[in-house]
Amino acid sequence: MNVYLSKEANDELNEILDYLEDNWSINVSNNFLDKLIRVMDILEQMPYSYPSSEKNSGLRKCVITRRSVAFYRVDEAKQEVKILSISDSRRNL
Repeated sequence: MNVYLSKEANDELNEILDYLEDNWSINVSNNFLDKLIRVMDILEQMPYSYPSSEKNSGLRKCVITRRSVAFYRVDEAKQEVKILSISDSRRNL
């Protein structure tokens, strides 16, 4: 399956990476991106490997790090996984 980020998730990712680089280090930012890429690789092969949301039908939650999660949907007809949102608790939301 193809895995991609929605515009919102892409914007959130850029904000997270900027925040991590500005407040922690470039290494922390790069490590976060590496972990997200690994998650996307898993989703490409096994899109149902993360739990379904109890509140939102069809939405799934994936832990990237202990402080960050991604929410996504699987579209079987299109053979796509769309990451809808990425959040990180280190930022002041």
